[in-house]
Amino acid sequence: MNTHIHRAVRSVALTGVALSALNCLHPNIAAAQAQDAALDTETIFITARNRAESLQDVPLAVTAFDAEAIRRKNLQELNDIARFTAGFSFEDFDGGNANPAIRGQSTLRVTGREQTVGTFVDGIYMPRSWVVNLGLQGFERLEVVKGPQSARYGRNAFAGAINYVSARPGDDIAVAANATVGNWDRYDVGASLSIPVVQDVLAVRFGFDHTQFDGSWENTHPNADLDFSPGTTGRIGGWDNQTFRAIAVLTPTEYITIEASYIHFDKSEEGRAARWLNTGQGQGTCGGLEAGGTFGLFCGEFPVTGETAVLDPRGFGRQANIDVGRISLEVEFSEAITATYQFGLLDAQSITANTAESDPVNCGTILGPPVFPTLCNFQGAPIGDLDYQQHEVRITFDNGGPLRAAAGAFYMNGDDRPSSVSINLPPLGTESIDIDPVNSTSFPDFSNFIFNRELTNTESYSFFAEATFTFNDGRTRFGAEGRYTSERIETTNLRLDPPAAVQGSPETFKFFTPRITIEHDLTDDTLLYATVARGAKAGGFNAAAISPELAVFDPEFNWTYEVGAKNTFLDGTATLNVAAFYTDWSNLQISLSDPLGTVFTSGLTSNLGDARIFGFEAEGSWQATDRISFDTAISYTNARYKDGTVDATFSAGPFPPCTETTTVCDVVIGENGLPLGADISGNTLERSPTWQLALGGQWEDEITADLAYYVRADISYQSEHFAESINVATAPGRTLVNARLGFDYKENFRIAVWARNLFDERYVSNSLQIIQPLGSNILGTYFGERRTFGVSANFSY
Repeated sequence: MNTHIHRAVRSVALTGVALSALNCLHPNIAAAQAQDAALDTETIFITARNRAESLQDVPLAVTAFDAEAIRRKNLQELNDIARFTAGFSFEDFDGGNANPAIRGQSTLRVTGREQTVGTFVDGIYMPRSWVVNLGLQGFERLEVVKGPQSARYGRNAFAGAINYVSARPGDDIAVAANATVGNWDRYDVGASLSIPVVQDVLAVRFGFDHTQFDGSWENTHPNADLDFSPGTTGRIGGWDNQTFRAIAVLTPTEYITIEASYIHFDKSEEGRAARWLNTGQGQGTCGGLEAGGTFGLFCGEFPVTGETAVLDPRGFGRQANIDVGRISLEVEFSEAITATYQFGLLDAQSITANTAESDPVNCGTILGPPVFPTLCNFQGAPIGDLDYQQHEVRITFDNGGPLRAAAGAFYMNGDDRPSSVSINLPPLGTESIDIDPVNSTSFPDFSNFIFNRELTNTESYSFFAEATFTFNDGRTRFGAEGRYTSERIETTNLRLDPPAAVQGSPETFKFFTPRITIEHDLTDDTLLYATVARGAKAGGFNAAAISPELAVFDPEFNWTYEVGAKNTFLDGTATLNVAAFYTDWSNLQISLSDPLGTVFTSGLTSNLGDARIFGFEAEGSWQATDRISFDTAISYTNARYKDGTVDATFSAGPFPPCTETTTVCDVVIGENGLPLGADISGNTLERSPTWQLALGGQWEDEITADLAYYVRADISYQSEHFAESINVATAPGRTLVNARLGFDYKENFRIAVWARNLFDERYVSNSLQIIQPLGSNILGTYFGERRTFGVSANFSY
């Protein structure tokens, strides 16, 4: 058995022993277990289908975390959500290139504009990777909806959707405050105020959150403590983030509800601790020999991380400002017919600088002699801004009879101005990075080089409808959904003087995404369902393409077939939700080097081949007694490329004829005798762990009538994953443990002591291999957060 599986099983067993010991020590537990009174599990209501429903009543694979779960599990961002969600994985690379993946459908081109998972804040679509991981401060709930949701959610809900749901004002005055103090300069503070300005007519809610952290990794760079602006000071992996939010709810009559909200995110996040390897420095371990006589690829398990890491502090990570505005209007025309309109506005800017030097102190591993002087190289991507407007209108019919239906239209128009640049500075200097403006493109100077600068306008129309028909005395329901989408995308290459449209631009992509659902109440406590759904992810243009045939890339699609069951057991004290699925994924979008380009040509997006994915998921909870509870999540995902798939990324050549020392030699040769690329038929999709497991246990009891306490432990395991499509380099699996001891006084004051990554496991959280058309190949391994601990307090009135 895998060592990490052994550790996971051992940790689970230890948790069970600890909780059993607590059970024996408390004199009231045996009597409590003998009682026949039913203990109900908490009912979580979600809005995954645009209406409030119990999680157990929705024929979808959904995982939801309400405010209480977020607090007790000490969840901070999507990395934590992924640890406790079956079939969902998430890691972010330097610069906010977030990569949420549901059921193995990772965004294969990490720096691509579009994601395979749609992300929404109160129904507003967030279109880019760097506006996905927003933190959980101030949100009432987060939902992960698995399986294609393009019919209901629309744009790029290809593999599923993430919903951030903000807290609304209530009917009474409410004040809340929170604070956290932890190791490595962790300080959080937040507050919210909810006021019913006019009872039952107008209510408002305001909130503010600040969180800062110096990072969990020690930076051994000699200039680590210099005060660069912008820059990384001290440790690695820290942040300094602020969130402001305001929401108003107006109900002038009992039939009309108007909401207006505004959220501002101010993010300053350092790059993750990482180690980079460069084949040009003799750090390759396999494959064919490059021109310099060194191996051109990396094979085997990534080396175990050290106690420290090295980062040039001038690589400051990401700075972003994100503004989300929303206005919604709901009108009840009758008891059966409701109309809603929602307007959304997204305005965001991002500046990024990170380094991929394998020797961040002396540099020169990317640019250096004999062609250039020794320089420290930094990449700025993503840099740019977003400006999107969204409109949606929906009419819903529900008279309590057998038919429920809805129809509507969606319109989105937005501009996206991304850039990617190379910044080069002398090593060990004190010069800070100046990204804006980037105006030097000359080879002799080479201080800044623009890889890509473009303007993309997206105009998207869609019309959607859904209907559910109930029969068989209300026990069986048949549902059908569909969305027709037309997207006009126009991309202008701003690197040219004067700027010019990319060849083939503008282009209109049209597609239809249906979903069919059949559900049946086998008993009052068991819901069975089966679905068939199609997902779509937008196409687009490569502004940096030199080869004409690479200027346009097409949308990718999938068909997913799923069966599932939602069960409630033991008089409502236990739930178990299971699902099995098969996904046929076509026209995959990957990163590809332009054969007519140079080492300075940025990676392009191109369509590859096909993949198939199957697996299962199970999530459950059990309120064993009034003091002991458990929750668990487990998933298995088998994601592989189909036969005949060739990855042209690897056509540039570390592939000589097979020899005893050549690890990679499965190369497809074209009619002209030149390699077309690596044959990856049957290979596992990159960055797709096969197994995920989470188990949580909690003990809670009263000390007095007003004071209660709880002890919680959470264990999560993720199996190894491959770094690239040729499956030669792997990131090992990991097992992480969190713990928390909390005290609640009258539900008004709460304080807790907590530890994350309790046993301080050092692990590779993610990886990225960059294959260059010319020059050296690069492998980056990103490290997960080390052990942190602290105290958190919450007050509410």
